[in-house]
Amino acid sequence: MKRNKRSSRGHHPAWVRTCFTALGLSAAASAVAQPVFVSPPSPPAPRTSASSSDSAEDGEGGLLAGIGESFSPGLPFAWRKLVFRPSVSYGFTYGNGLRASSQRLVSTNLVVNGTNIFASLSTNRAPSSETIVQTISPGMSVDIGDQWDFNYTPSITLYSNSDFEDTVNHSARLSGGTTYEDWTFGLNLNTALASRPETETGAQTKQQSYGANLKVERQLNRDFSFDLSAGINFRFAESFTSRRNYTTMNWLNQQLTPNFGVGVGVGAGLEDVGTGVDMVYLKNLGRINWQFTQKLDLSLNGGVETREFLDSDRPTSMSPTYGISLSYNPFILTTVTLNGSRSVSASFFQNQVNETTTLRLGLHQRFLKHFNAGLSVSYGVSTYESSTGANVTTTREDSHTSFTASLGTSFLKRASASVFYSISDNVSDRTGFDYSSTQIGFQMSFGY
Repeated sequence: MKRNKRSSRGHHPAWVRTCFTALGLSAAASAVAQPVFVSPPSPPAPRTSASSSDSAEDGEGGLLAGIGESFSPGLPFAWRKLVFRPSVSYGFTYGNGLRASSQRLVSTNLVVNGTNIFASLSTNRAPSSETIVQTISPGMSVDIGDQWDFNYTPSITLYSNSDFEDTVNHSARLSGGTTYEDWTFGLNLNTALASRPETETGAQTKQQSYGANLKVERQLNRDFSFDLSAGINFRFAESFTSRRNYTTMNWLNQQLTPNFGVGVGVGAGLEDVGTGVDMVYLKNLGRINWQFTQKLDLSLNGGVETREFLDSDRPTSMSPTYGISLSYNPFILTTVTLNGSRSVSASFFQNQVNETTTLRLGLHQRFLKHFNAGLSVSYGVSTYESSTGANVTTTREDSHTSFTASLGTSFLKRASASVFYSISDNVSDRTGFDYSSTQIGFQMSFGY
């Protein structure tokens, strides 16, 4: 059983070292943490960006082709092939039923025989409280030619309750692509520095994340195509376990009819945690993309994930994994969506694995030309299991439900505003992680 993390780095299987050393850049989606505070809904876009081509003209010129040529007149902040789009937004949220000073919960996590145990000391249970959250986010997006764009947004977050810590968060992203003959290439680089209360940790958690995603596609003939993706995702969390995730996913696709396509895929990954048990996994998946009618679209993927726990007595596990996306337009201005997923990943806590299943149903309605209304309800279950020991033990289980209603509009061409109301409830079998919160707020933004 692994105890000293650094002493066993050389014991990864040869295929893992070879595969991920060769890939270098990779790209994979990791499980998304569940924040305690509801983010204000994105208001309707006050403008539409200039359409960007999916490929360089005639497949020539490389990744930064065209820089140095001037844009057409009329853009307010344009220089040659660069277009600068400043923006600013202000968000206000009032929430109650929240756990203040939840950072005290960190001291209640005990490590026994290398396994993290969630202690349930009632004296450390943080009381429910209320707070006002104000967020100011000035941002800048830069269009680089027709195929690349860069965005940087700092966010100043202020809490009225002193048990929460005021923060300045940062996020940056560079994305784009190009083509060469029959090949299409896409690249996404992103980073974020943030501090926010998380449902999983029961604490305001400081995090740094860094990601790089690379995707390659090629159309083989009229019916067949393949796409390859690779990625890295680093997450460093203060007072909790950090994680380095390396993944690859490869698909062979066949378009059986103009409205129906299928694919088979194989993926692999390595989760290198800061302290605790490293894991490697293999995914065997299938997927379909089906446009039933002009009003109904379905995307579905699913299969089996096999996960091996390195330097641990825990046996190899096999579990289902899937993702579903359904969109239905009963009327021109009405959209109903259904999204669901199941994923497995290393937890914030040492020697813990988090299995998460989520389901979300949404309704979006546009009316009176300038207004957008939305309703959504979601349900999720998170199960935490020990990654050590021959006998698999469940250390914690949460169930999360939420309902959100929003209304937004755009005005003055470049301004927008939205309001929202949300009820969320997290039930946990461990003291200190459950809460029931009602939140209401608004957001205003202006941007080019």
